[in-house]
Amino acid sequence: MRGEVETTIRPLDHLALMGAEEAPALLLRGGTLSFKDLRTGVSRLAGWLSRRVPEKGARVASWTAKGELACLMPLAAARAGLVHVPVNPLLKHAQVAHILADSGAKLLIATPARLSGLESRDVPQGCQLIGEGDVLEQAKALDRHLRISREEWQSAQQEASRELVRGLAHEIKNPLGGIRGAAQLLEVELPSPDHREYTQVIIKESDRLQALMDRLLTPHRLPLHGPVNIHEVLERVRSVMLAEFPDIIVRRDYDTSLPLLTGDREQLIQAVLNI
Repeated sequence: MRGEVETTIRPLDHLALMGAEEAPALLLRGGTLSFKDLRTGVSRLAGWLSRRVPEKGARVASWTAKGELACLMPLAAARAGLVHVPVNPLLKHAQVAHILADSGAKLLIATPARLSGLESRDVPQGCQLIGEGDVLEQAKALDRHLRISREEWQSAQQEASRELVRGLAHEIKNPLGGIRGAAQLLEVELPSPDHREYTQVIIKESDRLQALMDRLLTPHRLPLHGPVNIHEVLERVRSVMLAEFPDIIVRRDYDTSLPLLTGDREQLIQAVLNI
């Protein structure tokens, strides 16, 4: 039983997406381009075309030899939102001049020999001329430039974010010391030992936040692994929960035979709190 034939009409540049990365896409005299190479070439050339002809829907003509550029142009022009006007290599200069004028082409890419045979009256006003040998190199250079600029921008954004985090960490650390000191003084003044459980929560949570701020200020600090009693971690989290939500009921059913774990105690507390 035959399957249904797909009738979806896709943009022309989607041809570059129709194969596995390493599958052969273009067989050229100098070698074979994989679909990965084809996608890269189309993206580069489309970016270059967009820079040279930013007006969407504009016509760009090519009068090139059979080769990589001739194959990439239809796909890259579509990707850039332009209309490709291929010129038959066998046409004479007068016929080419008519095509350029009739289409209103904003750009003509051709071999140097063909460009040299054109006279000024053959080229419409505002039409750029460029040799095909320069196009792919300029596209590669532009791609490298944009990639470097993008990496520099990302690096600057990351550094700005780190500076913001450092500033916030410093601002938070100062009042934490005051909160901890006030909790210690309050603990001494409290008449009932039962109430001291709450001041211990404040003190221990202040210490945990202080350690968190230190980690933010030194982001490359490795976890402090050591023996950890998981029951102590759970009891710490229970105390914090009861201090914030005194009406909840926490049922404890611990297995005292469990051995000590190896891990970062503060990070384990944070993980259980998140849960």
